[in-house]
Amino acid sequence: MLRDGDAIQGHQAIGIMRAYLVADNKVIMTENSRLTQRIAGKPSAPEWTVTDAGITLIVMAIALLLIGSVVTLTLDNNPTAPQTVSLLIGWMVGLIITAIFVVVRWRRDKSQFDALWGGQSQRPLIVALVIGVGAAFTVDLVAAIGAGVLNAERFLSLAPLAGLSGDIGQLVIAALFLLVALPLADSLVFFGVIQPRLRASYGGWIGLLATAVLYAGLWYLVYGARLSGGLQVWYGFIAPLLLGLTLGVMRIWTGTLVGVLVTYLGITLSALVVLIAF
Repeated sequence: MLRDGDAIQGHQAIGIMRAYLVADNKVIMTENSRLTQRIAGKPSAPEWTVTDAGITLIVMAIALLLIGSVVTLTLDNNPTAPQTVSLLIGWMVGLIITAIFVVVRWRRDKSQFDALWGGQSQRPLIVALVIGVGAAFTVDLVAAIGAGVLNAERFLSLAPLAGLSGDIGQLVIAALFLLVALPLADSLVFFGVIQPRLRASYGGWIGLLATAVLYAGLWYLVYGARLSGGLQVWYGFIAPLLLGLTLGVMRIWTGTLVGVLVTYLGITLSALVVLIAF
């Protein structure tokens, strides 16, 4: 039989739980509101111009599409259908050239270099890593449903890996591409140089969306065009667009390029784990 005292204690416990839930909801709503305000806000303008950002994007496109292709054709005996590992090596060379260009160009001025990186992260980096992993699988599922390919061979929205075998040598090349070259060059160009400049020049939301579109567009030209049908649309453009938005928001949320890099590593590390597992 339930005593009056037990009933009172039970009601008190329920009341405390409700109070915690309400408090948690208020914290989440407040955090979401703050993030929305930060995205919509117009940040302080970096010292480089829109022209500088455009030149950086052109350098990246040339490095990937031209120099990367030359390296690939040098390594592969089949110019019409090169092996994925040859393509990865060519793309890695292009990405490394791009990263070196950005670092050398922006290190000339300490204030510009500091603005590029954005200082210390305002959020725990482990959270950024978890968000990257979650984004990888979520976007992959969306793309797989859209393309109608719910199987283990489709892969985590990373079109560059299409056709790669499980050979140990190819896995090493894939790991270097996924964990070093790709996140570093993409983060520097799109979320270090381009996004801060576009948001300062054209407004928070427009800058964020424009950066994601540019990111997805170059991704499509370099990696996605080799796919076909629904894969080309969903894995070649839409999935990179969603990932670009995620990475752009992470630059704003963490306030630093390091947060973007860690999130990107969460995405690519997920890709590597699935590639090894399957």
